[in-house]
This record gives sequence, structure tokens and C-alpha cells, in this order.
Amino acid sequence: MKFFSLDSGFHKYGTILFDLIVLSAFWFITVFATFGLLTPLANAAIFNSINHTLIEEDGYMMQSYFTIYKKKFFKSLGLTLIGILMFGMASFNIYTVTAGIFNAPFLLPLYLLIFAEVTIIFLYATALLAQTDMTIKQLIKYGFLLSNKHILVTLSCIASIVALGYLCIMYNPMLMLIGTAPLFWLFTWLIYTKVFSNYYLDKLL
Repeated sequence: MKFFSLDSGFHKYGTILFDLIVLSAFWFITVFATFGLLTPLANAAIFNSINHTLIEEDGYMMQSYFTIYKKKFFKSLGLTLIGILMFGMASFNIYTVTAGIFNAPFLLPLYLLIFAEVTIIFLYATALLAQTDMTIKQLIKYGFLLSNKHILVTLSCIASIVALGYLCIMYNPMLMLIGTAPLFWLFTWLIYTKVFSNYYLDKLL
């Protein structure tokens, strides 16, 4: 039957869906097995894999994923250290207000905004890590500049994170496993085609 042939849309999109689920599993294994320490590396790997196979259509999903592990492992550790510091400070500020240690609830929206800003900076930074040979300082710098310059793309990314989080909390936490790679597909499409395509990234070095 044509429907089940190797050239059919069913086979093509079924394969993509399966690959996305496998990518989600690899991402979760990397993140949770290392207690979050290799999150920047996992992010860069999934960005690279989706960009090459689904956006540019010029590579194999698993090969593109593990290539980043070989090339960007040590540089990702630099992002990890900075991330621990920045997320730690942002989380501590939120905790002191919500726990009543620092009686200034009017600052909570500001602290949540800072946490969201740090999140989106690192999202762009890990996308740049997969695409360029920037230094750690440049990754953070251009992660900040590009995420704030292209605010509509950034807000779309934040909205999609909130939407997936809401679905997981309200309906089924397993949606996180299923939805992570499709979420990164959306991030990749937004950041790579709507932001990075406007620049010669190698000239930003």
C-alpha cells in the first residue's frame, strides 16, 4: 500500500516524530543523569540536530546530535558554571521573597523577570554554542543582545515554555518527555530562521 511505503508522508512524518521523541529522551538522560550540569551541552546538541535535519535538511538526526558532544563539551562546562551562578542568584532572590525572609513582595515580579531574562539568555547562548565558535563571554554577550533585540521571538519562546509547563502541571507530567523536542524544534525555527539568518554570525566573533 502506498500509505505505508517508504516514500509516503506517513513514513516521513512518523520517522520525524519518532526521532523527536528519541531526542527528548537523550536530552532528559543527559540533563538528569548529570544533575543539570550538562544542560547547555544537551541544549546545543538538540539545537544542532534539529537545525541540520529538520530546518536545513542536510544531515542525520543522531549524528548531528552527538557531534556537539565531541566538539563543544568543554566549552559547555563554562556555560554551566556561569549558569549556576546566574540562576542561583535569581532563584535565591525569588526564594527570599516567597519564603518571607526578605519582606518585599513588590520585588517578586522584578525577580521573576530577571529569572526569565537569564533563562532566555542561556537559550540563545546554547543555540549560538551549537552554531558558532564563540568564546564563553561572547556567547553570553550575544545571547543577551540578540534575545533583547528580537523581543517578539523571545516572547514567543517564553510563551511556549509557559504553555508546556502549564500542560504538564494541569494534565500530565509525561507531556514534558513528549513535548521537549517539539518545543526545541519551535525554538530552532524561531531563533535560527528569524534571528540568526539576519546576521553573519562568524563576523560577530
